[in-house]
Amino acid sequence: MEIRRRRSHQARHLLKGELFSKLKAQATQVFTSNLFLQSYCPYSRHLKRILDDYNITPSPYYIQVDRREDGAIIQAILQEFTSRSAIPTVLLNSRSIGGSDELQLASAEGSLARIFAREGLQISKKYA
Repeated sequence: MEIRRRRSHQARHLLKGELFSKLKAQATQVFTSNLFLQSYCPYSRHLKRILDDYNITPSPYYIQVDRREDGAIIQAILQEFTSRSAIPTVLLNSRSIGGSDELQLASAEGSLARIFAREGLQISKKYA
């Protein structure tokens, strides 16, 4: 029984590592910014509106975790590698820059544009 449990844990760990590597490779090859969100979550919708207001180039890649078969695995991987358990979360160049509260505050303070610029993104805020 213990051997079976250990093998199952090892398989899950390998699967997480493999999926994370694939997701990271796909996301960083094409997309500099990634937003992990849940379609039903008001915080996710609000964060998406904030990002849309900045008209980011290249455009963020939106991943609706709750609509994916592997959503629970993605959320576990995000928590493991970003130390954030909450969705929504934004990754820039494979690093977490926060969720809805953090980005709303940064936007209000005027520092969000600088964060985007520092990460190599171009913006043209729609509603200046």
